Amino acid sequence: LASTASESISIYDHPQLWENLGVVFLYKADKEGVAQTNRNEDLKRAQHSFKESLSRSPANTYAWYLLAVVNDLLNEPSKQTANALVLSITTGPNEAEILLERLDLCLKHIESFQAEDKDLVRSQIKTAWSRYKSDFLHQVAHSPKQISVIMQLMAANEMATLKEMESAFENTH
Repeated sequence: LASTASESISIYDHPQLWENLGVVFLYKADKEGVAQTNRNEDLKRAQHSFKESLSRSPANTYAWYLLAVVNDLLNEPSKQTANALVLSITTGPNEAEILLERLDLCLKHIESFQAEDKDLVRSQIKTAWSRYKSDFLHQVAHSPKQISVIMQLMAANEMATLKEMESAFENTH
């Protein structure tokens, strides 16, 4: 499949083809039983493919998110992951398919976000809370660290939302 996608790109260099190739390599790397060396090679190929896609179409929220995922899996510097997440949020703040997973990754790398970018994460928390409360609670209920990060982010500006969240978190334990 990867060789077919590469051949297609050589004929028609399109950002979606690069993104699809990245997804193929990400899928290959995520399969059970893959040797660590092969996994890292596939992740590097996925990273390259997402960067190629984004160099042709930089407003692709999904490609930015997938690049952040690959950066995280490769243990790249947290700042690189945070930068890709900021661009994913900026280009598609309300993308339902990735909102909760992207927020999870944001919370993991929150220390690497600039102060103004933490406002973007705060808005993602509010969106997740207002639209997907049950799923959001389920996602963070087993992570005291995430709950703590959320409380810290929300404490400064969002007291009403914070009180509602605290009550819900307490009821899930």
